[in-house]
Amino acid sequence: MQKKTELSLTSSSTSSPLASERVFRTLSLAVGLGGTVFNLLEVQAALGETPDIRPWYGYAAMALLWGTPALLAVFAPVSPLAVLRALAATTAVVFPIALILWIPNMTVSVMPLSASPWLLGLIAVPTSMAALAWSVRVAGIYTVAVCLGGGILRFVSSGGGYAAIALQDTLYMLLVAIIFLALIQTTRRIAGQLDVAATSATDEAVREARNRATEREDARFNALVHDDIIATLLAAARPSNGADAMLRQQAVAALEKLEELSSGRTRTKPYTALEFVARLRSTVNDLATGVPVQVALLSALPIDAAIASAMSEALAEGLRNSLQHAKPKPGHPEVSRSVEVTLSSVDVRVRLCDSGQGFITSRVGGERLGIAVSITSRMAAHPGGYSSVESTADGTNVVLGWKRP
Repeated sequence: MQKKTELSLTSSSTSSPLASERVFRTLSLAVGLGGTVFNLLEVQAALGETPDIRPWYGYAAMALLWGTPALLAVFAPVSPLAVLRALAATTAVVFPIALILWIPNMTVSVMPLSASPWLLGLIAVPTSMAALAWSVRVAGIYTVAVCLGGGILRFVSSGGGYAAIALQDTLYMLLVAIIFLALIQTTRRIAGQLDVAATSATDEAVREARNRATEREDARFNALVHDDIIATLLAAARPSNGADAMLRQQAVAALEKLEELSSGRTRTKPYTALEFVARLRSTVNDLATGVPVQVALLSALPIDAAIASAMSEALAEGLRNSLQHAKPKPGHPEVSRSVEVTLSSVDVRVRLCDSGQGFITSRVGGERLGIAVSITSRMAAHPGGYSSVESTADGTNVVLGWKRP
């Protein structure tokens, strides 16, 4: 029999920004501030060349190309990523348009050789914006095209007689732009890889947690089947005195535990030391009368609810096994049983002893769930839980324990 358990587990990483988002914002801030610094360095050259171009064109180019980096730096920490990409793309699109419109808007036929168009001093800004806004392939094509366009502008604006200087400027612009492009795209790629690795690790942790929870729930369900359902059927099949009362008692207990499992209404509040002892006494008294429960209360620290349930259920299984299988030794009319409970600041121990003939634990078949599942696996399923079953000709000892964290 199997019980299907559905778990809803979500990644805690969703509560914080992804690495790619944090990196993109940092890059946007850096490019925005760096672009603003580049622009400030070109203010004198731009104002000096104002008489050489039409005013509307010059001031419009200054406003667009200088304004968007500043806006990007301001909005980088707070705005949606789509807004930041739009600002970066705006700069990247405006710049080649400004290059194309420079020659038609010149008011002089030829610019002095020493007066390179001030746009060319900003070429690292729009190429960096392209690296932010677009993929590495698109940004790479854009960078090469813009640098070639800048070289053509340098050649044409100087009268077409200085090809060597225009070529040098083109190579210089291309070198600088490619360096910024590589840095930005590499950083974005690594951030994306971190996201993939983090997502993979989170998914693996979720799967592991789901598997562990399912295994624990299955073990508890299998133990319930053995402890209560099978035990109830066995009790009903035995024609002994008091069988009807025993049947009713175990049936009620089984139904209560099945309802607890199906509804998920399990206790989570820790047990006090006295509550824990009371539960163990109740467990023993439900199954047998006259079994003494001796308590050594060395600490009043609380006991985890899951541990209390596990120890109570494992104790019930151990006592049930003793009642059903322990045979008196020759010369003894009956089997005596006792339970010892020790609560300390280090651990909690429950010891069930009987004076029966005992059995050979190694000969207990793996298909028998009593010891393997209802005692050993049940205790091992909880951190700090442990158990042992020792049986000799002088009797059987079942020890259940939990080491406090």
